[in-house]
Order: sequence, then C-alpha cells, then structure tokens
Amino acid sequence: LELAMAIYQLLHAPSFQKESLYSVYGMNSHKNLFSSFILLQLPFLILCFKKLNGNWKLFSMLNIILIYLGLLALLQTKAVWIGCGMSLVTFLLIFIYKKIKFTLNLKVSIATLVILANVFFIFILPSLIERGIDFNLSQLKDQSDQQKRELDQERLVLWDKTYSMYKNHPLMGVGAGNWQVHFPNVTLKGLWRAEDLNYTFQRPHNDMLWVLSETGLIGFNLCVVFICSLWASLIHVIKTSSLSKEENFELILFAAIIPGFFTAAFFDFPKERIEHMVWLSLILGFCFHAVCKHLPVIRSREFNLKPKYNYLGMALCTFILACGIYRYLGEYHTRKMYDHKAQKDLAGVITEGNKALSFVYQLDPTSLPIKWYTGNAYALQNAFELSQRDFIEALNKNPYNRNVLNDLASSYIYTSNEDLAFNYYKESSRISPRFDDPKLNMTAIFIRKKNYKAADSCLKTLFHDSERRNNYQKLVNAFLPNQNH
Repeated sequence: LELAMAIYQLLHAPSFQKESLYSVYGMNSHKNLFSSFILLQLPFLILCFKKLNGNWKLFSMLNIILIYLGLLALLQTKAVWIGCGMSLVTFLLIFIYKKIKFTLNLKVSIATLVILANVFFIFILPSLIERGIDFNLSQLKDQSDQQKRELDQERLVLWDKTYSMYKNHPLMGVGAGNWQVHFPNVTLKGLWRAEDLNYTFQRPHNDMLWVLSETGLIGFNLCVVFICSLWASLIHVIKTSSLSKEENFELILFAAIIPGFFTAAFFDFPKERIEHMVWLSLILGFCFHAVCKHLPVIRSREFNLKPKYNYLGMALCTFILACGIYRYLGEYHTRKMYDHKAQKDLAGVITEGNKALSFVYQLDPTSLPIKWYTGNAYALQNAFELSQRDFIEALNKNPYNRNVLNDLASSYIYTSNEDLAFNYYKESSRISPRFDDPKLNMTAIFIRKKNYKAADSCLKTLFHDSERRNNYQKLVNAFLPNQNH
C-alpha cells in the first residue's frame, strides 16, 4: 500500500524536480525518509529473492528492480544514493576480507572504530563544516544572491550551530528531546527561512550530531560503542567462523546495509521515525543473534526475575501507557486549539490549550509552549495580568523562543515594567537578528524616553520595511535636528 501510494503520487507530480518530489510521502513524512525506509527493506527483498521459488521469486525480483531501485532513482535522495554506494562498497570489501588470510584482532578493531568515530565527529567534521560555510559565502556575488546562498548552506549552518550547542554542554548534552528548545540559543543568524519565513527546525538533519548535542560525549560514545562492537563482531564472525554459503551471504548482506543506513542518517533524521527503528532493530537483532551463536566469548544471558518484580514491570507499563494517552490527548486538543485560533475564537483557544496541558505535554510540535497561545489569547482580551502569567510559564518551558520573549516583554510594557521589557526585547533580537518586532518595540521605548538618537540607531538595524518602521522614522527625523542642535 505504501509503495502503491508513492507510485501514484509520482505519476501525478507536476515534474521530477526536487521540490515537486517532496510531495511524495506516506507514513514516512516525505521523500528523504521514504527513501531511507526503502533502503532498510532492500536486504529483506534480496533474501526473499534467494529463498523463494517460482512466481514469488519473480515477484521479489520485480520488487527490487522495478519498484525499490526504480523509486530510489526517481525520488532523487542523494543521501540514500550515497548510502547505497557505501553498502555496495562495504559488501565488496567484506567479501575480499573473507578471502584473504590476514585477520584483524576483534578488540583492536572495536577500539579503532570508536576512536576514529570520535576523531571525525569531534575534531575533523567541525572544521570541514566551517570551511564549507566560508567557501559558500565566498561565492556570494551580491546581496540579492544572499538568500539563495543561505538556503544552499542551510544544513551546514544547522550542523555548525549544533556543534555550538555541544560545546556549551559537552559532557551530558542539552537533554534528550531538547535540541529544538536549545537550538535558538546559538542564534538563528544565517537561517533565512527560520528568521523571515518563521520555519521551525526540529532536528539538525544528522542523526549522530543529534545524539551528540542532546546526550553529550557520554551518550554519543555509548551509541558508537554499541554500533561498532556489534558490527566489528559480525565481521569477525564472517571471517573466522565456518558458515554455510547461505548464512555467509546473509551476514555479509546485513553487515553491508548497516554502514549504508548510517551514511544516509548522516544527512537525514530516520532516528525519529518508529518504522525505521523497527526495521533497523530487526537487522541489528539478527546480527546480534549471529554473533552470540558463533563467538564463544559472547553469550546472551537469561534473567529470571522474581515474581515481585512483575509488579514493578506492570507499574512501569502503566506509567508508559498513561504518558502515551496524555500525549495523544495533548495533540488532539492542540489541533482543536489551532482551529479556534484560525477562527479567532479566543475563549476556545484558552479552553483547548488548558485541556492540552499535562505533565508530559507542554510544547506543541514546533516547540512553542501551549501557554504562549493562551497568553496571546488573554492579551487580545486585555487580560494583561493573566497574559503575563502564561507568558512567564511559557518562558520556563522554552527560554529561547523569540516569539515568547517578545510577547513576554510586551506584557511587561502593559504592566509598567519597561526596564525588564527592554531586556527581553534585546534577548529576542539577539536570538533572531532579522526579527524586527522586538527592535521596533525597543524603538518605541527610546522614543517614549525622548532618546531619538538611540531610536534612530535601532531603526537602522531593521531588515524589513513596514508602515510602523516608516512612521517611527518620520517621528525620529522630526526630532533629531533639534537634539543635534
């Protein structure tokens, strides 16, 4: 069904250009994730082709050639193309390594892979990213070309800012699931779509950098050690164990697909998709079974839990179920809150927003706190104290969102705390230099204080024309000559 849907969407795409192909999606969101999903399924289709007979064998071959490989070509996902190439090269290298007499020491192999991964991600990749950004900027011909250049290097900028987050929290990271909350703290400068079009980035488009920034060196190395240990052990089994031709081919196939998948994940974010994790877990589980079967030093262990621990397991499952239900209800009421907001039903926004809140659900999918929506609804009702209360709670949930900071500052204006308001406006403009609202609000404060020179300087930092900007500039220009005199 998923494949049929993709083919149907391809046939109705206006063209096979990059932007048109992003309309090809299913449960995987868009073409990039759909392509990596196909990549994970390829080894199973290849095994079906080898094991099945008759019409099923022909059907498997048609799936591989006409559907899977055809879709991978048509979807134009370069990350998955590179991943496929990596899998093919790995398959050939393992096959050659199997034939030669030389055998690598398993412990040395694991240690080498872990060290290489750390050296690459901690030392080499950051400098490569900086050089890539500098090169792209050096190709900037004129100001009109800037937006295109910024869009071209958007992923590099995301990676560079993710490293800035890691440097601020190198050991433990910013916490699992907190990337999109902490990301604006390293500023949105250089991300034109985030600043001017209000795009929200939810991940850095690189799964290993995502792990590094959220869990720090500890979590990153736990992940790297697990992957490298399993993969190196599998290669050792292929090299040293007496395997049947069928089992040998299966292990080489799975050993080849693992680096191919993680190569694709270097440019995308399959980690957040449960269907990717299910297929990857099946592959890793098969590999782990083979390692336990053929390496005498590694054995799976059985744990016999006492009956009293069953109650602990039941309590844990109940808690997980409750979290899932509350999150579902949160998303359901958030969807209804959006509808009320579109209809300008302020009371409905407040009611549905409060229903959405729970101990596991405080932010919407774009990382905006639910309390920001209810705070704005209260502000439009002129209930400024209630609005300020909700904005303060919103700031506690996401202290680096430019809209939360700007609107909290405005609430302090209405409650006569101008100095605190100015500080929040300043922080909002630091996070997003191209966001003009806080700068216009600071200009209004300067004008009220009759500091027209500072107001004029603030207006000169704006990036966009607007009626409000023009009105302020006319007012400032009228007073500047007298002040200068």
